[in-house]
Amino acid sequence: MPSHLSESFAKARAVADRHSPTIEQAALADFIAEGHFARHVRRMRVIYAQRQTALLDAARRYLDGLVALQPARAGMHLAGFLSPLIDDREIARRAAAKGIGVAPLSPYYLGNSVKRGLVIGFAGSTGTQIENSIRELAGVMSSIRRAKAGSDQEVSGE
Repeated sequence: MPSHLSESFAKARAVADRHSPTIEQAALADFIAEGHFARHVRRMRVIYAQRQTALLDAARRYLDGLVALQPARAGMHLAGFLSPLIDDREIARRAAAKGIGVAPLSPYYLGNSVKRGLVIGFAGSTGTQIENSIRELAGVMSSIRRAKAGSDQEVSGE
């Protein structure tokens, strides 16, 4: 760094980080060396697989024809694709108003070939919570489809 900034950076580090966390690092090293981390990862894989299955089952029951969800071999979220005519941002906004956290996919696309979809997490929820949230999400999506169908009929003069 430029020498004229070194004193300012030294003062900032002294306030933010007086020393390396050696005790915490040693405890973490022991945790890993004794196999506790590997056991934790194995246990969490089983739990996350069960929760993903709960999400996929609930999606088949309540979101069939609305969202195309596919299982994933890893991770804590699934991406579900929507019809190009459905606004994923509106779904995410309305779902959030009901306490359901889903993220729209369309903001992540560049160019003209935008795909619409939702990122749905499952790691922090129980099977019952997943079931209830997906049922509620289906209600949100159905109300948007009904409103769109009604506005389309008004536009066509029916």
